Amino acid sequence: MDTNSLGPTDQSAPVDTRRSPLDLYLRPARFFGRGVRGLEGRALVVAAWVVGMNWTLGRFERMMLRADLGDPNETLMGISQSWPSFWMAVAFAGVISAAFVWLIGTWWYRVRLRWSGASDPSSDVARVVYVYSGLVWAVPSLLWTLVQTVRFPNFAAAWGSESVWDLMLLVFPVWACWVSYRGVRATFDVRPGRARFWFLVLPIVGFLLAFGVVGAMYSRLG
Repeated sequence: MDTNSLGPTDQSAPVDTRRSPLDLYLRPARFFGRGVRGLEGRALVVAAWVVGMNWTLGRFERMMLRADLGDPNETLMGISQSWPSFWMAVAFAGVISAAFVWLIGTWWYRVRLRWSGASDPSSDVARVVYVYSGLVWAVPSLLWTLVQTVRFPNFAAAWGSESVWDLMLLVFPVWACWVSYRGVRATFDVRPGRARFWFLVLPIVGFLLAFGVVGAMYSRLG
């Protein structure tokens, strides 16, 4: 039996697969420690699509940033003037991004698992931890965009607004890194220090550096 794929818990004992969505955010070790049963199949496909839509939303935001800096994209500007066009683009492009998450994202996740000490980690289990950890960021981001759909006439107007809630959303990418780390520790037999570096420290540092670069760009623009 491959203990690196199934995790450090006793797999011979009956597994209680019941879990609350709040467990994913607040008790990720409990959420993932109960195994992947119930998290795979159609539920995993939908979760990957949601994560893919959030990736697509991020691409829109980066393109809007480039437009603010003087490099407008005419196609983007047309889509950003209509919520129906915007959401259709996010939904359809999210499918492509989901395929990237499913294949390339899972591959890179397994590479980091090996570097963290896991021996031949299961791609199926790695994909579950990776995708569901991504939901921690994706769900609040997409829900907030839905709120903006009601508040503003189009995405361009929402992008140009300023709200304290936009800053609060920055908590969730960092929180997703912590959930991912706790999920890895609960599911795979890894070395804690290495896992902490590859799944917690390095991703958070990368996110903060990227945010700092964006802030510096806007400071110069101002």
